[in-house]
Amino acid sequence: MDEVPSFMKKDSKTVAKGAVDAMMKGKSAWVPGLLNKTIAFLCNNLPTSLVIKMSSSLAGGRYE
Repeated sequence: MDEVPSFMKKDSKTVAKGAVDAMMKGKSAWVPGLLNKTIAFLCNNLPTSLVIKMSSSLAGGRYE
């Protein structure tokens, strides 16, 4: 039922601690993990039409 690859999953304690630490440092956003940071960077810097096409191919047509 869960199709998210295990290497993309993070422990909830780790994510919560990282988010709180970032908030205490005054950061408005925090993205855990190198892969998630890379995906966030690409989504923010590539044309929206390209991001939609890539997301659609990875999510089995969910974004069409």
